[in-house]
Amino acid sequence: MSSLLLLPLEVLGIIGNDLPGLDLKNCSLASKYLEYGTRTPLFRNMEFAGTRSVMADELLQFLSNKNQPRIRDMIRACRSLRIEVQDGGTYAEGSEFLPALVMSAKRHLSKVTSLSLSLRELSRSEDVAFSRMPKWGPTWDEVKVFKSDAQYSTMLAFLKHSLPSLEGIDFEAPMIRNRVSCIKGGCPQLRRLRVNFRNPLCDFHRHLTENSQVKINDLENMEQLVIRKTTWAAMYQFGRLDRPIDITNRLCEIADHLGGLTALRQLSIEFHPSTMNWIIFPHRMLGPGQHHRIELDTFVMAAIMAMGARLPQVDEICLVERSAVFDGVNIVHRGVRDPSGEMAVTIEAPGYEDNFPLNISQ
Repeated sequence: MSSLLLLPLEVLGIIGNDLPGLDLKNCSLASKYLEYGTRTPLFRNMEFAGTRSVMADELLQFLSNKNQPRIRDMIRACRSLRIEVQDGGTYAEGSEFLPALVMSAKRHLSKVTSLSLSLRELSRSEDVAFSRMPKWGPTWDEVKVFKSDAQYSTMLAFLKHSLPSLEGIDFEAPMIRNRVSCIKGGCPQLRRLRVNFRNPLCDFHRHLTENSQVKINDLENMEQLVIRKTTWAAMYQFGRLDRPIDITNRLCEIADHLGGLTALRQLSIEFHPSTMNWIIFPHRMLGPGQHHRIELDTFVMAAIMAMGARLPQVDEICLVERSAVFDGVNIVHRGVRDPSGEMAVTIEAPGYEDNFPLNISQ
């Protein structure tokens, strides 16, 4: 048993899947300590997901059993919480019932540091009820990262009244203009942001140049910015690039608009090869050593170095290339500033999904 106590908690978590917890009551003190050690990785992440009726049942069961030892252990250990309302099923309760259950569960999960709310399937009346409740409920003081696709009113209510220590936001829904004003009004101290555009090289550039009241480059405390795409870019035909040099020109224009973000240290932008008009069949023309592969890599590297010259405060610039063959990331063009101040550019395989450059740091 002493050798088991030296194992990492991740390994203990795997072992804990097969441990009959009730049988450990009459075991040795070491066995009880082992069982306690397995609870931390097992209960660190909690998720309530399903249709509205399923969600209501799960939350009611959680709240009615909150004093049981297992639920108390879950509440103490939980650091990451995801609430996802899915479509489908019948639901006959009032519009405030499900939001009230979520806010009641919130009272007991005060140690959560990463919160995810997927509320696309809420009705209009439920969304209105949800947006009213954060003002009167307890706050999530420990939450540092907030991931959501909520509507503007709900998002603003959470940012202003429920998340005083928030440092990072991940917008799951496509970026629209009022989401930035929501951040500016509700979380001006934001340090890390991830947003989605259908075609980042074109739509993010348009966002920075359009005549809107609040834009991403108005968030002056930003340290880490990740621009990702939402859908298969080949389906999106507007704003494509006709020549290889257009990659460098477009990214330099983006860098010029971000120059005022003096706190910015890390920047990541996704792109899809189908945006490049001169590559007719990207799924066949971008193999290792092929002409278009060399050409694309050369101009992306030049773009990173040019952006580094325009953004001297930024230590790391990554251009994340989506695959033309499968729906995922192909390679990462990473530029890191060396001690002399120059950008050293490398081409790497994609790394850990939940960290920079594919996501904001957790």
